[in-house]
Amino acid sequence: MDIGTLVLWTGADQDVPRQSIGIVKKSYAGMSAVRWNFAATQGPEEDDRIYMDSKVQPTTYNMRTASLRKLVAGHLVTYNGDDTTIPKRNVGKVVQVFLTGMVRVQYPQAVRDVPFLWLEYVDIKTALRTHMGDSAPFLEQYFELLCEDVQAFPVDAVFGIKMLSDTELLWSAKKAAAGLSRHLGHLISMTFQCYDRAGHNCLSPKEAQSFVECYLTAQSSHLETLLRFLLKQKLMLLAEEAAGRVCPLGTKEKNKLREKIRSIVDGATRDFDNIRDGQDIERSTRAALRFLDMAGDGTLELSDVLAALVPEGSRYLDLIETLGLVPRGYFWDAPNSQG
Repeated sequence: MDIGTLVLWTGADQDVPRQSIGIVKKSYAGMSAVRWNFAATQGPEEDDRIYMDSKVQPTTYNMRTASLRKLVAGHLVTYNGDDTTIPKRNVGKVVQVFLTGMVRVQYPQAVRDVPFLWLEYVDIKTALRTHMGDSAPFLEQYFELLCEDVQAFPVDAVFGIKMLSDTELLWSAKKAAAGLSRHLGHLISMTFQCYDRAGHNCLSPKEAQSFVECYLTAQSSHLETLLRFLLKQKLMLLAEEAAGRVCPLGTKEKNKLREKIRSIVDGATRDFDNIRDGQDIERSTRAALRFLDMAGDGTLELSDVLAALVPEGSRYLDLIETLGLVPRGYFWDAPNSQG
C-alpha cells in the first residue's frame, strides 16, 4: 500500500476504534505502519462507547495490510475538530482523498478540505439510523431482507448445479423470491412516502435527489450482498430454463451447463473482491435519476421506482446495469430474463 494512503481498519478494538482513520507511513512484507488520527478514550461507566480524544497524541501501529481498506470517495465522515464553521456530528460525504492527508468533504452547507486528523469514519448503518431521517428503518430492513435471502441458500456452484435436477429446491427458491419481492416493494413504498411531502406518489426533483441518494448510500454498504443475490437470481434462471425444456437435458448438455454455472460463480467471486471499496454515490445518483425519470422532468413516480428497485420489477436488472455493478449479459443472458 502506498505511503500517504488514508485507510480504515476492518477490525476494531480499544486502541483503534472502528471510526478511526489512519495514514500509511511505511509498508513492507504484507504489513503497514499506520498512524491513526485519534487515540481512544473510554466513556463513563454507564456508557460503554469509545470516544475519540483529539488531545491525545496519535499512535502508530503495525497492521496487516490485508486488514486495511482505503478511504475513498463516497465514504461518510463526521468532523471532530475546532473549526466552528463545520458543525460537529454533521455527516459529510468524502469527495476526494489526497496523499497529503487532506480530505475533500461535501457537507450540507459547502465543500471543505479537511485534514484527516479531524475526521471520524461513519459506517452506513450508523449514518442511516442517526442522521438520515425517517426512511432509515425501512432501508435497513430492505437490505437486511436481501442478506437473509442470500444466507438462506448457499449461493455457489453446488447450489446452482443441484437446482438443475432438484425441482423442489428450485420452486422453493422461486417461492421465497416472490415473497421477498412483495416485502421489498412494501419497504420501498414506505421509504418513498418519507420523501413524498405532497402525498401524490410523485417526488419533486429535490425530493427525488434525496430519495435516490439515501437509497444508494444504504446500498453501497451491501454491494457484496446485492451481487450474491443477483448471482442466485441468475442460477435460478438457468435452472428454470432447463426445467422448462420439452426434452430433458442430455448428459453432454448437463455437463456443459454445469461448466457454465462454475464459470459464472468464479467470475462473480472475482467481482465481489473488486467492489469492496464501494461505489461513487454522486455519480451513481446522477445515473439513477436519469434512468428513473421516465417523464423527463426530474420527478419520480412511485410505480417507476418500484419497477426498478424491486427484484421482480420490469426494470430492476436494467438499473443494476446502469449503475455499473455488472455488465449486460453477465447475469441475465438467459432467454427468459429481462433487459
